[in-house]
Amino acid sequence: MDFFSKNKALTLTIIFLVVLNLISIGTILYKELRPEPPFMGPMAPRMERERMPGRMDGFLGRELNLTPDQREKFSEFRQEHFEKMQALEQELNEKKKEMIELALSEEIDTQEVDMLAEEIGILYARISRINVDNFQLMTSILDTSQVTLFKKLVKEVMPMQGPPGDRQGRRGKRRGMGGGMGKPM
Repeated sequence: MDFFSKNKALTLTIIFLVVLNLISIGTILYKELRPEPPFMGPMAPRMERERMPGRMDGFLGRELNLTPDQREKFSEFRQEHFEKMQALEQELNEKKKEMIELALSEEIDTQEVDMLAEEIGILYARISRINVDNFQLMTSILDTSQVTLFKKLVKEVMPMQGPPGDRQGRRGKRRGMGGGMGKPM
């Protein structure tokens, strides 16, 4: 008789551990190889946004209790907004790539860096203005109670866009998101 037939408990333990290891490896591989969910903000690539066209419209529709007419207008506004943003996003990405190339060059031309930084700032200002105009369009079709709720929802989401240390979500300040170096949160 061999060793394993004599010690059934040991054999079962080894089989259990092998199966557990295979499950662990499978989980690790799954997490590493699966695609990341797309970022759905204004800087997301257009193709990624178009995969999930009504995601935000559905959320706002439910939260604000939009009428079918309001839902349709929201969807139109959103589509127009993304079309306006696409060209700006592309131009902004090109300017950022130029800035990286300048930063990595052997001799840095500070005037060119300053000029490029100013152009990037102007693009960010244009993006901000388009966002404000879009919010105004959206609120123009809402009734008073919907506007109040819309503003509340925007305020809950927008701090997440801010700098580290200033990020608050629905649950208030989060651990690890600021403070640091002995600074209170």
